[in-house]
Amino acid sequence: MTAAWGTLSFLAIHQHLLARDALSQNNQTGYIEHRDRRNLWLWWTAAVWVFSIADAYVSSNLYKFKQQETLSFTARKINWCLEVGPELSVSLNLRRFF
Repeated sequence: MTAAWGTLSFLAIHQHLLARDALSQNNQTGYIEHRDRRNLWLWWTAAVWVFSIADAYVSSNLYKFKQQETLSFTARKINWCLEVGPELSVSLNLRRFF
């Protein structure tokens, strides 16, 4: 998450500096273009921030998850088994019945 924030922030700052330079040179078209790109990078930064909050919330709720859940069904002679373990690992086992 830190790498994503750093990269997106760098891109937003870079576009801001380009927009400022275009404005100082009276290049209105360049200013609008760089301003819009800056705003886009800022929106992406906000999206990563919201995603990291959601990820932290889910991780905190599953921190002491001690149960093991198993979902399985048989279709066309293949048994699919999905297991969710206490270490937050997910495994998919395929067994063919002859």
